[in-house]
Amino acid sequence: MVTREFSYYLDHVVLRPGLTLGTVVQAGEQVGTTTPGGTLDLGAIDSRVTLPGLLVPERYPWPTRHAVSPWKYFTEPLRSIIYARLRRSPGAADKDGRIDFGIPGRLAGDWFHESIAAGDEPGGPATWPKTIAFVADYYDPDQVRISIGGMIDNPGVWGIPPGAPRPEDVSVQSGRIVYRLMYLQSTNAQRGLMVVQMLSDTRIRVQIFPGADLQTADFDANARIYVR
Repeated sequence: MVTREFSYYLDHVVLRPGLTLGTVVQAGEQVGTTTPGGTLDLGAIDSRVTLPGLLVPERYPWPTRHAVSPWKYFTEPLRSIIYARLRRSPGAADKDGRIDFGIPGRLAGDWFHESIAAGDEPGGPATWPKTIAFVADYYDPDQVRISIGGMIDNPGVWGIPPGAPRPEDVSVQSGRIVYRLMYLQSTNAQRGLMVVQMLSDTRIRVQIFPGADLQTADFDANARIYVR
């Protein structure tokens, strides 16, 4: 904790000897190291910021609702040094990225299988397989990504072809939408089809049809209902 409003966390760190709960650390002080070949997690939470794109806040743990990009909180010159090293598309508006993509009345954002009640183990592993997200790529935000947690298909992240309806443009009035699910390594390789339709602003019907050559499909008895 830095202030009453702002805190951060480090993960996958082997703490230095003597660093225990309640220890106060100062800028420039070493707190530990990663394991050989390992990576470091750094996250920041600012209670003064509430992410607007998480449309049903009780679906998410409190830290997620207030998660912020940590880079902008560094002081100079360290902030500029870090930003210069971040891997982000040159066409992106910023290098910070985001995690909240929900738009009221649109397909964009997170959806939860109807069996999950709002507030049920928010963000916990039991809910992961029952989620779908229509979001932007972490490197190039112009690219749409469809993340499938499981249940309706094997877990995975897929792209869509250029010219396909963007989730932020899909509404109830759009009717049935068929997305070709493309492997991220090659936009010419298809995993299958997703058929999705917004039944209301907070309810969708969705189904996956595996097949590299499928061009169209329609719902059958295996379709599932997801909600906000």
